Amino acid sequence: MKYLVILLFCACGSILGQQTPPPSPPNQPIELPEFIVTGKERVDIPAGSKSSPSKPASLKGALLDSLNDLEKQPMPTMSPDPLLRLQRTGLFYPGYATASFGQYLTPALSGGYVTTIGGYRLDAHADIEASDGHVTNASYSKIDVRGLSTYVAPEKFLVFGGSTTEADLRYRRRGYRLFAVDSAPDRSVGDLSASVFVDGKYEGYRFQTGASWSMIEMSTAAVSATDNVLSGHLAVDKRWKSMDLGGRLDVNVRSWNEQDYSFVEGSVYGRYSTDVYRVRGSAGIQSAAATRDVTYGGLLLQGVIDWFVNPTVTVTGSVRSGLRPYTLRQLLDENPYITDTSLVVDVAYDIVDLQGGVVVHPHVRLTATASLRVQQRDRHPIWTDAGGGLFNASYHRVTMLRLPAQLRWIVTGADVLTADIEFVSATVGEFDVMPYQPSIRAAIISDRTWSPTIASTVRLTYVGDRWADLANTVNLTGYLDLHASVRYNITPVWQAAVEARNILGSDIMLWNGYIERGLFVNASVLWRF
Repeated sequence: MKYLVILLFCACGSILGQQTPPPSPPNQPIELPEFIVTGKERVDIPAGSKSSPSKPASLKGALLDSLNDLEKQPMPTMSPDPLLRLQRTGLFYPGYATASFGQYLTPALSGGYVTTIGGYRLDAHADIEASDGHVTNASYSKIDVRGLSTYVAPEKFLVFGGSTTEADLRYRRRGYRLFAVDSAPDRSVGDLSASVFVDGKYEGYRFQTGASWSMIEMSTAAVSATDNVLSGHLAVDKRWKSMDLGGRLDVNVRSWNEQDYSFVEGSVYGRYSTDVYRVRGSAGIQSAAATRDVTYGGLLLQGVIDWFVNPTVTVTGSVRSGLRPYTLRQLLDENPYITDTSLVVDVAYDIVDLQGGVVVHPHVRLTATASLRVQQRDRHPIWTDAGGGLFNASYHRVTMLRLPAQLRWIVTGADVLTADIEFVSATVGEFDVMPYQPSIRAAIISDRTWSPTIASTVRLTYVGDRWADLANTVNLTGYLDLHASVRYNITPVWQAAVEARNILGSDIMLWNGYIERGLFVNASVLWRF
């Protein structure tokens, strides 16, 4: 019996020893028995035994210092967003040609082309027009040819590196008749001019210089008169602290029918600007001669200020005193019927020219300006009748008060409205109102785009009454001039247009004895290439 108990105890120990395996050492993988599961029943497999995590070994100080540098490096900067690149939505055509034909047998041709050759940008333009005239002896012809060259010099040039040079060559000819008189003599005016202008910088100095030459020949069957002008100028300025300081020299050698009327001016000027205002001023000495053997000396004083009150309002003001010489070209452009024998080209003197104004732009679609100008000028040209359909320029002291105002309103993306009006009060010395000066001028222009292919322009102009003599006895009545045009883009390169002027048929007389055209209609075709 004793031996039987000992045998059972040993057997139980052996069975318990097989059911309880010895514990695995820490951080050792757990071995699971291999098994195969077959059948469709779901089998729940219990998770294996979890082992306690062990603490990782500590890092040494030298290793930590190598990973965490005591000198902090700055964060790398982010690359800036690229700027918006505006791209042309339409095609650019370097050349164009226009042909038109209107009433009174009035054909016209014009064209132009722009190209770049060897770093030079070349612009060419030409106009030619002729007409049989709206009344007897009112026929005329016009030619205008012009070439312009623009060149930006490379930086390798010592002084002119980076400067812009413009060269201009132009020829104009006008042929017409003095149809205010029965004899209606022919007159031709030829105008040839050439000029060069340079704008650049050198070692902190900004300079502008240029020279020009022109010759005007005005002739009839009996008389020929010539005007020659040779001029040059140089302006140099430099930035000093917060100001621009500089000087300018102008020299003009002029002769009309071999009579000298030269002009010389030397001045210094300065500019100063901040975010709130901008100031410009100049002072200098002047010398000018008239074609009647008289030379004047003068002192130039000029100042301009712009005050930016806020982003929508700008106030401007200016004052000037000094000589203001005239040229034959200015007089001829103002009045094509000037006399060609006894004409005197004199020198005006601004005793005071004071102007102030305000610009209001509350919205990108709306801009309005209004100003007041007071002038007292000595030797201002006054047009008087010289007989034979010609006008002479006499020079008097005038006092003028001007009140101009302008408005530009982009009503919609397809409608733009522009309007301007000016009230003028001008008196001449001991006389009353200045001849050929209306007391009011007004105009309103409407531009409308009806579709991508059709656009129109309508302009209504009003000019008030004017006197045609110093005694204020000959009156030229005011008039309304209604002008309309329609343009149709047949293709991107072809455009057709119809234009009508003086639709109301008003009696328009700019100069006494010379009546302008009544209703005038013409059609044109434009080709872009």
